[in-house]
Amino acid sequence: MYMNTVSRKWISARTQNCSRIVLALLLFVSNQYLCTAALAASEPHIQFNVQHYYPADGLAGETVRDITQTPDGKMWFACWGGGISSYDGYSWVSYRKPEGLPTQYVRTLHVDGAGRLWAGTEKGMAYFTGTQWRSVSTGIPEHEYPSVFSIVEQGENLYVGDGESFIYTCTLDPNPAAPEPASAWAISYDRSLFDNYSGTRCLLVLDNGDILGAVSVSGLIVLHEGAWSVVPDFPSTTQKKDMIQTLNGDIWVASDSGIVRFDGRQWETIDSDIYLPSCLIETSRNTLYIGTSKSLEVYKNGQADSLDLGGLVPNT
Repeated sequence: MYMNTVSRKWISARTQNCSRIVLALLLFVSNQYLCTAALAASEPHIQFNVQHYYPADGLAGETVRDITQTPDGKMWFACWGGGISSYDGYSWVSYRKPEGLPTQYVRTLHVDGAGRLWAGTEKGMAYFTGTQWRSVSTGIPEHEYPSVFSIVEQGENLYVGDGESFIYTCTLDPNPAAPEPASAWAISYDRSLFDNYSGTRCLLVLDNGDILGAVSVSGLIVLHEGAWSVVPDFPSTTQKKDMIQTLNGDIWVASDSGIVRFDGRQWETIDSDIYLPSCLIETSRNTLYIGTSKSLEVYKNGQADSLDLGGLVPNT
């Protein structure tokens, strides 16, 4: 992710050559502030340019739960308890209940194919109109405003996972100016495959178009040809925090029990000693970065290592 003129204050790199890959690692340290570390992944030695952002600088809250970028180049931050902040490289703008959010407890953000920004909150969904937020009801009795944990998009449909292990879906209007961007909400998964209702913590659209769902402490489910089923042979894990499919097709799952990988043949626990992994990202050079509660782990060419940030990021 490289942002040039619009957000030149956000990340600086040693080069503007677009052929060089720049990975923005967004680290949340002690839930007190946001800091960025820019990696020039094509350089033989990693170069960091770290800047910290606090609520005093304009960030809506101390705990950042999710980050995304809209087509206009703005960065958006979901702040638990504080609402949502945007940053254009020059100034911060924050949005809270007076600006239309159903609550200031925001977990996740999603930009759909039409460029609309969605927010998943503790009290339902909302989308950004360009000036304010508008709350969305599913219209489903007893599920009008679910506590949202995850949002993904597959084709013309949006899928939303909630804290009670339900998954909802709706049809998106491809017109970005549509007054009602979503219609025909329905329950896609009714938590019938597991007895433990601990929340659909994360959803992942796979390369083949299937959707993988992590039912927090129960297991994995997959949507294939319109039907959900249990993923077989997935190792017993505790709360799942993130999932990614890497360029070679492998599926990685970060859970409180460690890192689990599917190589196309079998599931394998890669590292059970890693401390509370919570987020995964891969560069174009097949390097996997894993954010944990104590460190930043790196997997490259099958080898694991902890990334030394040279004291730029305080210990948690």
